[in-house]
Amino acid sequence: MKELAIDLMEKFCKTEAVVLATTDFGDANRVVSFYTKEFGKIEANAYNCRRAKSPISGAMQMFNHISLEFIKSSPVYRVHEADIIDFYNISENLSKLAYASILFELVNKMSPIGQVDNSVYTLLLKALKAFDKRNPRIVALISSCQFIQLSGFAIEYPQSLEKLFELLINFDWKDSAKFSLKSGELEAAEKFFYNYAQSVLESPLNSLKFLNMIQSSVA
Repeated sequence: MKELAIDLMEKFCKTEAVVLATTDFGDANRVVSFYTKEFGKIEANAYNCRRAKSPISGAMQMFNHISLEFIKSSPVYRVHEADIIDFYNISENLSKLAYASILFELVNKMSPIGQVDNSVYTLLLKALKAFDKRNPRIVALISSCQFIQLSGFAIEYPQSLEKLFELLINFDWKDSAKFSLKSGELEAAEKFFYNYAQSVLESPLNSLKFLNMIQSSVA
């Protein structure tokens, strides 16, 4: 009777999702954070996904846009099926990987579980496509600024950078225009914004440490 009661509590849910983060546990399992179209951010256990013959192994990678079926059960959600909708070669380039990780770490750490915001989901998809084609450094700053704006934070930008941040926040992803930046303006904007983001999180961004490590190794 106890097993029957548990089964009745389970609910299968289908949605589109972007893989935000993964954490391995056990011999072949993974806890995966998703930003989904219908359910907002969720976390689910993907059992045996690290085994070579697992049908979901390819889908359980960061930056994938996937179709997801998960089991809404207690105490943890479980991945049931997953297929890749779009795959981006971000992880094959260290620079793209580092800059894309900044946005994904921000979204993962700042998004409450279960809070649905389709604008954030749409932003992630636009940013993924942009990371594949545009300067990843610029894409990271634009998308991170837009995410903070969508999250409802009112930032007081330095007067010298107000026009630049206004441009970043209102950037149209369909626009192919290039930015015209003054010397040192991009560096100043990055320093201000990423310091602000870390103060909101009250913790350092691991992705920035990774980026600094890559830049130091190239220098």
